[in-house]
Amino acid sequence: MTDLSDPHSGSQFVDHLTQKYRAIKQSYPSDIPGRGSDFSRIGNAYNPLKDINRKATIFNIILGRNHFPSMPLQVQLDNIGFCNLRCPMCPTHGTDADHKVFQSKNFTMTRTMVDGIAQESFPYALQCSTSGIGEGLLHRDIDAIIAHAGRYGTQLFVNSNGTTLGTKNVPKLFGITHLRLSIDGALPETFEAIRKGARYTKVLHAARVLKIANDILPPELRMPVGINYSLCASTVRELAIMVDFAKFVGASLLECNKMEFVIGQNNPKENYLDEDYEKYPAYFAYYREQAASRAQAHGVRLNCPNAIPDIAPDRDAGPTGGGLFVSAQSCNADDEAPDFAAMVDAQQVAADASELVEKVLHAAIERHLEHDESQYQRAKDKANDLAADISEKFEQQFGALSDLDKDWIKKAPGSDTVVQDCVFLNRALYFMANGDTRPCCVNSMSELAGDIRTQSVKEIYQGNKLGKFTADFRQGVMCEDCRHCEVKGERPISDLVRALV
Repeated sequence: MTDLSDPHSGSQFVDHLTQKYRAIKQSYPSDIPGRGSDFSRIGNAYNPLKDINRKATIFNIILGRNHFPSMPLQVQLDNIGFCNLRCPMCPTHGTDADHKVFQSKNFTMTRTMVDGIAQESFPYALQCSTSGIGEGLLHRDIDAIIAHAGRYGTQLFVNSNGTTLGTKNVPKLFGITHLRLSIDGALPETFEAIRKGARYTKVLHAARVLKIANDILPPELRMPVGINYSLCASTVRELAIMVDFAKFVGASLLECNKMEFVIGQNNPKENYLDEDYEKYPAYFAYYREQAASRAQAHGVRLNCPNAIPDIAPDRDAGPTGGGLFVSAQSCNADDEAPDFAAMVDAQQVAADASELVEKVLHAAIERHLEHDESQYQRAKDKANDLAADISEKFEQQFGALSDLDKDWIKKAPGSDTVVQDCVFLNRALYFMANGDTRPCCVNSMSELAGDIRTQSVKEIYQGNKLGKFTADFRQGVMCEDCRHCEVKGERPISDLVRALV
C-alpha cells in the first residue's frame, strides 16, 4: 500500500490504478452489453439468458401459475446462522432452542452446497442475497459466493450489521453489490441498547469509510448503500435524525419496517408491550412527518409505513418515559442531528478510505483479467445453449395457451386489474444453511418448497409442490404464514410487469 503520510502519494497511485482499470476494460471487445454493474465479459455473457428467463417469469406472474419453465430471478443463500450481535428482535436469539441451532457452527452452508446452487441458478438469476439470518460476511466461503456472482453476472445484495465492513472480502463487493446496513437507533444510547454487542462509533466509522471510498472511486465501481431501520417506540423518536445519519454515510435509501420482537425465555412478551409504535399513532405521525421533510431536503429516499390519515401529529403522545430502550430525557429528537463528524477521526477515515479504494481497484482489475478469450467463448456457448432450451420450451408452452390467456398476457402491461401478489413468490428461492428450501424469506415458515440436499434447483423451482403453492396463493388459498404476512397485497397487474421489465 502507499505511504499515507504523504498526502499526494495516495491520490497519484489511485489515479494510476484507475487508469489501468479503465485501460483493461477498453482493451477487449464488448459484444454483449452489461447491465450497469462492473461484471467482466464472462459475467455479461449470461445477460441474454437472464433476459429470456425474465420474460418467462413475467408471463408466469401475469398468469398466476408456473406455466412456462423458468428459473428463479432471485436466490437467497442463508449461508450462515451465526451473528456476532444479540438483538432482541432477531429470530436466531428468541429462544434458547433457536439460539442453539442458529448460532451453532454447524448451521453454516457448506462449500459444496454453495457451489451447487450457484452453478445451477446464477446463470439465470439477476440477484443473489446473502444471509437473512446471521451475519453473511462472516461465512467462511463468502469469497466463493462473490466469485460465482462475478462469474455469472449476478448482482449481490448483502445485508450486514455494519461490524464486518473491514473484512478482507469487502473490496471485492464493490461494483457488483448493493449493501444494506441494519442500523436501529440514530444515536449511540439507543443503538447500543438494541444492537447488543455493537459499538456505535465503530459502525459509524466503517460506514463513513465506505462513503468516502465511493466518492473517490469511478462511478461504475461504487457500491450503493441503503439502511434498514426497525421501528419501535424508542426508534421512532430518532427517525428524522436517522435520515441525517443516512446522509452522512452516503446511504441513498432508508427502509423502515416494524420491529417484530421474538418472544421466548429470554424475551418475555411483557417486556415489549409499550414498544409497539402502532399504539401511538399521533406520536408516529409527528416524527414521520419530520423525517419525510428532512429526507426530501437531503435527497434520501424514505420508505416508511404511512401514518393513519386524519390523526393530528403529537410529539407528546408516545410512551411514558420514552420507551424501553431509551428514556425521554436522553436526547431531544426534535433537534438537528448531532455532529456525526465529531464522532469519528476524520484523518483515520481518510486513511482507511484510501486503502480501501486501492483494494477495490486491485479487485476490479483482477476480476477483468482472470478470464481469457477461450473461457469467454465457453461461457457464451453455455449461456446460448441454456437460452435455446428455455426459448424452445417457451414457444411450445405459449402455443398451448388458451386464447383467453394470450389476450390476458397481451393486455397485462396496461391493465389496472388488481391481483393478489407477493414480491417473493414466482420469482425467488430461499436456501437455508441446512438445505431446506423455502418459497419466501420467512425463516420460520413451515411450508417448504423442497430440499436442495436431495433435489436440484430446477426440480424444486419447476416442481409440482411449488407450482401448486403459488397458484393457490393467487386464488387466495394461503398457508398460515402467508395469511398473517403484511408483505402480500393486491396490486395492479401492470405494476408487477413494470417492476420486472
